Amino acid sequence: GIIAGIFLTLVSRKCSNDAILPISMVAIPLAFFIVMFISGYTINDARDGGWVGKSSPSVPASDLLLLVDFHKVRWDLSKDLISTWAGMVFVVSFSSCLDVAAISMDMGESLDTNNELMTVGISNFVSGLAGGFTGSYIFSQTIFTYRTNCRSRWIGVIVAFTFVLVVISPVNFLEVTPLFFLGSTLIFIGFDLLFEWIIEVRHKLLLTEYLVLLATFIAVQFLGINSGIGLGIITAVLDFVLATANVSTIARVSRRSLAMWRPQERGVLEATAYNQDRAQILTLEVRGAIFFGSSMKALGNILEEVGINAST
Repeated sequence: GIIAGIFLTLVSRKCSNDAILPISMVAIPLAFFIVMFISGYTINDARDGGWVGKSSPSVPASDLLLLVDFHKVRWDLSKDLISTWAGMVFVVSFSSCLDVAAISMDMGESLDTNNELMTVGISNFVSGLAGGFTGSYIFSQTIFTYRTNCRSRWIGVIVAFTFVLVVISPVNFLEVTPLFFLGSTLIFIGFDLLFEWIIEVRHKLLLTEYLVLLATFIAVQFLGINSGIGLGIITAVLDFVLATANVSTIARVSRRSLAMWRPQERGVLEATAYNQDRAQILTLEVRGAIFFGSSMKALGNILEEVGINAST
């Protein structure tokens, strides 16, 4: 599972062809069955070895209607569940907002948060009527679909239709699906998200923000998800207080273009654009938080640095 997960991670990051990743995901379980039959093993042998799921009797889809018996509901205890219900509403709403923000950051474009939350709300309402659980976006499914460059709404239709087929099918797909492949898919998504949000994100964040991210990640590993996130929130609050306590300043910094220039062009660029005495390109860095009261002062400093008279 780990090897297959690493393989899928390398394929998704190294291969530019969009068809390679789906083909690889089909080829892995196919290769498993080819090797199994060439070696002379049967599906029962693979099941005994723990390679595929255990056999279990099929359950008709009509049994789903029998999961809820309103005659056994203790309606008098409903008032005791109000706090739990309110907590679930808060948790799902908050997690949905985080999912929308995370998906928006990964896509590099803004989403209509209200519209996305309405989608989650309607879906949870329908799920509740059908005896399902509350939930939010399948973040991994959304990111996986986006990174395979699938932009059609038919993706959602096909996924929903497939789930319906799984429910009404008398076949238990875990009986024939290699379990290591399911694990490798989760490992692939985990590796990809870990690499992106721990390594690639470094240049997008300030140093203090990146340290908060690392502290939260480490705290989650050692303290658990709830305590780790709680410690991360406290660390982020402290970082925000320290950042806003500093007086905002505009400072001139030395930066150079990362574009590739020929030696002659680089010489002209250094002599004119980056000349210390008469620079044509000036890089300014904002340090500290800017509020309404300090914004005019910051603007004045910028105008002064670039040699523009604010009165004109």
